[in-house]
Amino acid sequence: MWSVAAGLLVIGWAGASPQGGRILEDEKIGFAAKISNSHPIDQKKFDEYLIGYIDREDENFSIAKLKEEAKILKPAEAVEDILNGKGFTKTGVFDLLDFDLRAQTTAIYNLLSAAPDWDTLKKTVALLKNKAHGEMLKYALATAVYHHPKKFKMAPPNWFEVFPNYILPASTLRDLYRRKMKGVKDTIVYVNIANETVVGKNKYFNAFSETDPEAKLRYFRDDTSLSNMFLNWHLHFPNWRDVSKSENVERWEDRGHLFYFFHQQLVSRYNLERISNKMEPVDGLSWSNVEMGRYVLDLLDYDGDPIPGRHAGHPNTQNTWWKRMEDVQTRQKRIGEAVDSNLVLSIKQQKLEPFYPGSELYQLGNMIFGTDNSSHPEYYGSYFFDATDAVNILGKGDIADNKEPGFFFKMLTTLRDPIFFQLLENICSFFRSYTSTYLQEYKEIDKMYNYHGLSLDSVQVGHLSTYFDYEEIDVTKAIDLAPRETTDDIKYRAKILKLNHKPFAYDVTISLNSSYEGLANGEKTTKVMFRLFLGPENDWRGQKMDFELSKHYFVEIDRFPIELETGTNIISRNSKDSSIYVDGELNYARVDDLIRLGRKTKKEWDLSFLKEIAFCGLPNNLMLPKGDAMGAKFRMIALVTPFNVQPQNENIREFKSFPLCGQPRYMDHWTGFPFDRIFSIHDDYFKSPFAISQVVNIFHQNNNS
Repeated sequence: MWSVAAGLLVIGWAGASPQGGRILEDEKIGFAAKISNSHPIDQKKFDEYLIGYIDREDENFSIAKLKEEAKILKPAEAVEDILNGKGFTKTGVFDLLDFDLRAQTTAIYNLLSAAPDWDTLKKTVALLKNKAHGEMLKYALATAVYHHPKKFKMAPPNWFEVFPNYILPASTLRDLYRRKMKGVKDTIVYVNIANETVVGKNKYFNAFSETDPEAKLRYFRDDTSLSNMFLNWHLHFPNWRDVSKSENVERWEDRGHLFYFFHQQLVSRYNLERISNKMEPVDGLSWSNVEMGRYVLDLLDYDGDPIPGRHAGHPNTQNTWWKRMEDVQTRQKRIGEAVDSNLVLSIKQQKLEPFYPGSELYQLGNMIFGTDNSSHPEYYGSYFFDATDAVNILGKGDIADNKEPGFFFKMLTTLRDPIFFQLLENICSFFRSYTSTYLQEYKEIDKMYNYHGLSLDSVQVGHLSTYFDYEEIDVTKAIDLAPRETTDDIKYRAKILKLNHKPFAYDVTISLNSSYEGLANGEKTTKVMFRLFLGPENDWRGQKMDFELSKHYFVEIDRFPIELETGTNIISRNSKDSSIYVDGELNYARVDDLIRLGRKTKKEWDLSFLKEIAFCGLPNNLMLPKGDAMGAKFRMIALVTPFNVQPQNENIREFKSFPLCGQPRYMDHWTGFPFDRIFSIHDDYFKSPFAISQVVNIFHQNNNS
């Protein structure tokens, strides 16, 4: 039954008085909870290095000096060999699809990773400043720091503070230049990407919003936190990283499986937003018959030239890039053949072999992603990156070599393109097809586990409400500084309108009695994993959606382990605590505030928040799809399953977003369980005593209310 009480939606059965129950927290987080008060200054220096403000080279520091350290000898020799040969590429487009650029980047990454401390890392970066491509150095620095959190303890930046020209519209960028020429030292510009009227503010609207229905979702696709998360995930899980040589690197779970879950959640979350905007979910992309919508970024490149847009209609097969489209179709055909036949070409045996039993999804993900441990990297290539590259040039005419989209441009703008989500649907279809054909369907959950004595009694959800709000970021990098000017002299900021939601709470009530078989040897506690999913109740026409269709669009919005005591357990949870939708990037202004606060209070800087930052989670501001004034209906499903903490390797890092970052301690099932076997799920799959399915209303607050 359900009722409304004290502002909470109560679903389930009444329980006894609350007692016991706690959310399991990691005992260690991979670094000290507190650190020296000078650490924010190091964080600021890390951000500035990524932005491009790098210290002068230390005349007393050299590659030869690095080689004196035994652990740095080999990577230092590799960099020295490149410098003494043709040297590093310093100009042109930086793209890891280029074999030479990838090899050079790997050499720098290995050298930076071997640095024993932050001071050596800084000197090494300064040493290479004018010797390597600027974006290559940024990439290698960020990736090395991400992979060594115990050693460097840095949070990811807001990448749009590093590349502000990838978010500022051309007109806004020109306006900033005009203000700079007038001597303005401190200013704010407003970037409206939500097609929302905000009284009294500078407004930016998509010029094609009247003719392009996809413009309704610009607020989602252009969300800066979403693109930051997308880039950070790919920096944390680079497909080129040789996992067999990771003795000095934080280890992670297999990339192939996490690659699937991350991108599947991304496209499902996008489809939820489409449905809430009365738009049909995306279909897969047919490379042989691409139907293009008009797509204009309205951005300028570093030369001040407009970045090409796409016309509506079908692509011209006479363009020079059409050959790349054919290559993508070849890769898709090869992967499709492997999925259909359950046979893959092995690079070791040079023959077709069945997928490895128990590791099928890992293997398939590695093939599509194109990792170093793919079954055959040369034959299968990287469908994901090759297809992403094709999407970025699709329908844009003949592009000069020096205007090709580079790695950072693609990672920070690709999500704005509606066609990219069609590509993600293609990728997800490989997994759906394989699991439905070759992997055993999940049993009924109460046949997988004995729930006698264990019951999920109720889930009480607070008021759900979305709204648009501004986020402020530093965009000083968009304007060239005059000689002797520093970032302390000039402060240019942008306020970007984005979707957000009011934090909400929910209470979970679980009963455990002594008859439960999980209580062995007289124990009074046991562990369960709690999962919370959100999906559509109605379709894009506003009519009730049949579960056989809606089950394709559910997203997981929280997951956490609970230790239960015998009796009634009530666990309170806040949306800010979600293990999947986490806080966003660390903005430059926040680091400045931390520095000022530290100087004033003389207190140590609490590093525990680093665990909250979106290294590879989804952004918390997009946890809920946009509601409406009357309350948009969605379906929420809660699920508990028995759980045991798994053994942990010492080098595994503790992440708040363990479902998307990988944390073997908490991997009780395949990451997408149970929706990863979509054809196992049916209308009455989620039922008492282990699950609760309920309808919730999400409201939207108008900016003027």
